[in-house]
Amino acid sequence: MSRLISWVKRTPILRKYSEIANKYPLACSFGTGGALGGLADVICQVIVERCDEFDVRRCFAMTSFGAVYTGSLTTVIYGSYMKVLPQSVLSNPLKQGLACTALDNFIHVPFLYTPFFYIFTGFLRGKDWDETIKAFALSTSNSLRIVTDPGDISFRSSKNVPCQASLLVG
Repeated sequence: MSRLISWVKRTPILRKYSEIANKYPLACSFGTGGALGGLADVICQVIVERCDEFDVRRCFAMTSFGAVYTGSLTTVIYGSYMKVLPQSVLSNPLKQGLACTALDNFIHVPFLYTPFFYIFTGFLRGKDWDETIKAFALSTSNSLRIVTDPGDISFRSSKNVPCQASLLVG
């Protein structure tokens, strides 16, 4: 870890980023989350999906989601994990890691992250409520199929799950 920290301190752009992150942590997380969300959508639209026409509104929605949720709200959510776990779990790194993973996978993602993603990005993309709920339901049902039958990957084909609706399907 100390070699990584030393390398960051020697790299001018990373050193500057680290200084900004230490001085303005929330603003830095907001900007970083937005930049990563936007860049990820550009890569998806241009390279993965090879869209004929770039969807600016979709990119704006993904950038905004990355900034608001990933860059800001997750700081609060992940910070709360340590407040709800018992001391007996927190005192053991393995138990703490497993408990945080369980909280994330079985509470945070299905009940907060995923619904917020579909509602937030659907609203920003101008989708109506029924279309948003349908995309959410499709993603959720396919995610549950992975859990109940991980060997069956046939439902993952692009004809069944459009790229923009495959948040948890992969």
